[in-house]
Amino acid sequence: MYYSQEPLKTNAIIGRIQLILGGLIILFFGSILVSFIVNGEDATIDAYILLSIIIYLGIRLSKAGYKRAELIKVFKNYMNKLPEKSIYSMDDLANELGDSPEVIKENLQMMMEKRFFSENLKGAYINKEKNTLIFPNFIEEEYEDDEESESDDNPDEEFRVLNCPNCGGINRVKIGRTQECEFCGSSIN
Repeated sequence: MYYSQEPLKTNAIIGRIQLILGGLIILFFGSILVSFIVNGEDATIDAYILLSIIIYLGIRLSKAGYKRAELIKVFKNYMNKLPEKSIYSMDDLANELGDSPEVIKENLQMMMEKRFFSENLKGAYINKEKNTLIFPNFIEEEYEDDEESESDDNPDEEFRVLNCPNCGGINRVKIGRTQECEFCGSSIN
């Protein structure tokens, strides 16, 4: 599983609380405002302004809860459509997911801030220069599995996992050798 259930559950609960609390604020203070207007009660302009501000804040709170719930749905959709690999082009993601690269970047950034990704994908980031989404820990796990199988075949060769200084991609490099980054082609030693 590429995502952690704990933050999703927490965010879902927070979103529901925001929706309910916002709705209650709108209902309660909205009914007071309507009562003032309909009954023609003597209320100062300050009271009308204060009630209007409180109702506006209730609307904002409800909207935040709705956006949080929508982000969880979008996140699950993204994770179900992403194949198992460590680096994704934003343009490819846009084609696959049916959104613009800018919308996808914005959504992914919010998802990373809210820690939706599981432990094995922690450290995910967006490389703005290359316009890519990178899961560095996902690569390390792949390489650790590959390294074990290759080291059994040829015990004389030793490898280490290095971050590319240019793009941040994680590469498996033979010790004592220089080679090109698999992702951007820059030199790694």
